Amino acid sequence: MTVTAGEDSDTANELETLRATASGGGYDLTANVTVTVTDNDDDLPPSSTPPSSTPVVAIMGGSAITEGEDASFTLTATPAPAPGTNINVAVTISDSGSFARTGQIGSRVVSINDSGTTSFTVSTENDSVDEEDGRITVVVQGGTDHRPHGSNAVASVTVGDDDAPAVMAPNGWHLRFGRTVSQQVLDALQGRFAARPTAGLALTVAGEAITSAPPLEEHEGVLAKALGFETITTEALVQGSSFSFTPSAEGAAPQPAFWGQGTLASFTGQEAAFSLDGDVTTALLGADWSTERWRAGAALSHSWGSGSYEAEKDTDQEISSTLTGLFPYGRYGLTPRLGIWAVAGYGWGQLSLEPDGTDGEYQPGANLTMAAVGLDGLLIDGGAEGLNLTTTTDLLTLSTTSEEVDGVQSSEGSVSRLRLGLVATRPVPLAHGASLLPSLEIGVRQDSGDAETGFGLELGAGLTWEDPQHGISAQVRGRTLLTHADEDFREQGMALSFFWQPHPSHRGPSFSLSHAVGATAAGGMDALLRPTVIEGLDGPGNGQRLEAEAAYGFPAFADRLTLTPALALALSPDSSTYGLLWSVAPYSEQAQAGPWEVSLEGQRHEHVSSASPADHSLNLRFSLLF
Repeated sequence: MTVTAGEDSDTANELETLRATASGGGYDLTANVTVTVTDNDDDLPPSSTPPSSTPVVAIMGGSAITEGEDASFTLTATPAPAPGTNINVAVTISDSGSFARTGQIGSRVVSINDSGTTSFTVSTENDSVDEEDGRITVVVQGGTDHRPHGSNAVASVTVGDDDAPAVMAPNGWHLRFGRTVSQQVLDALQGRFAARPTAGLALTVAGEAITSAPPLEEHEGVLAKALGFETITTEALVQGSSFSFTPSAEGAAPQPAFWGQGTLASFTGQEAAFSLDGDVTTALLGADWSTERWRAGAALSHSWGSGSYEAEKDTDQEISSTLTGLFPYGRYGLTPRLGIWAVAGYGWGQLSLEPDGTDGEYQPGANLTMAAVGLDGLLIDGGAEGLNLTTTTDLLTLSTTSEEVDGVQSSEGSVSRLRLGLVATRPVPLAHGASLLPSLEIGVRQDSGDAETGFGLELGAGLTWEDPQHGISAQVRGRTLLTHADEDFREQGMALSFFWQPHPSHRGPSFSLSHAVGATAAGGMDALLRPTVIEGLDGPGNGQRLEAEAAYGFPAFADRLTLTPALALALSPDSSTYGLLWSVAPYSEQAQAGPWEVSLEGQRHEHVSSASPADHSLNLRFSLLF
């Protein structure tokens, strides 16, 4: 029996089973007979690779471009489509970066005509953001009438960024600049609050006081600077110059007063990603009115400063700022020696940023707002023999902002500071006019906000002995300072001093001795409360220092003059200083300066840890009272 297999175009090679059943003639066929049918079709499946006559599409990218230009790509079909026909090629476009314009990323269909080649472009955006260079990548997809090239189905075009390097936001520097200005204003106003109104003009130039009110002060420093014997720096001129003018201090009506002051300060800062520093100069001009109980006025300030701002990877910026501010203020006396005060302020100005490696300059506007309240004076007045308790307490809060300009984001920040200080003293009278004055001090401060933060606690104690009858004065002071702004920072100090001058006429023997161990013990709680930031406490000054001076005043020139030779010694771990001094002045029976004095002083200064030779100096000084 023969079974003929049919012919089709099925491409699957399958195992076919034929089952035949035969009967009759007394025989039954019970077994299956299997026949294998071989598939010899040559047809290609619809999803398989086209035959060699199907076009193969390759892609090539153009040259590198700069953002804002078009990236060019060329498609080539081999062989070319038949004359008069096209093939549609699907491509996928991707962007490494953020350069392509909206709608350019994704799938696109490009048509190739019978020329066998065509080009298309991908548009990029010219933004103002500094970023790494990127690239536009195109991938050819397969289709029913073409197939992608095996090795040239992907192409990329590099896109270069042409924006200037990003400028660091100036928030950290600007905030510390504003805090320094605010502290300069507060220091000046607290000086105004503490001073009693005095009629007339008080003028200080380069640290030398000149006043129209009697008695006239000694003006030797003024003469030395005016005659060129002493150099005056710009910083010293600003820092040491001030004036105050009160037309009259009499009467119950509010008394006007006018004043001005210059001040200079610096700051540093360190955070995880950057470090910064700066110098700030502020000129203040104010006017106020006062009565017995209150004082109210306003101060106009102008500040300028410059510094640097360094981030990771040695990215530096030079930065400067100007700020003009208006600060209304007032103080009310709760008692003759205790008062509350308040200050508010608003400042406006401009920052100037100059990033390293660029020729550009950015000048965003900047603003400052601040407010402060405080209490200072004598809480308990125990008189000459009772307990006296003095306080210095204030709260400061401020914020700064800068506007956004091209290439620089806007910034804002705020800081606050709370300070509390108490000083207790109780005089103890002794026989023959002598007295003891024990003292105890405590200071607490808390710094919070977007700059330096931390908590500090200081304890101090002292004991002073005065014996005017024998010309003896002695003092011992000690302090310990604890902070957790830096858990490893602990500071202690102790100082002792002794002075003996039995004759107030400056004749006869005199002797002084002082010895300091550890941190500076002088200044009391100001060591904690005065620094602008709590990190500023950990500065130089630790160690030991011994100073001594011995002198003897002799009568000279028929008892009209006093000739005083003196020996001086100063020892520290780093240096030693030896001095020899001769001075001559008119004789005076009281402990007051004569109308003139001439002195000659020689010094030898040795550096313990240095191989450099010792320094020698000889100073001739002439002072005149007029």
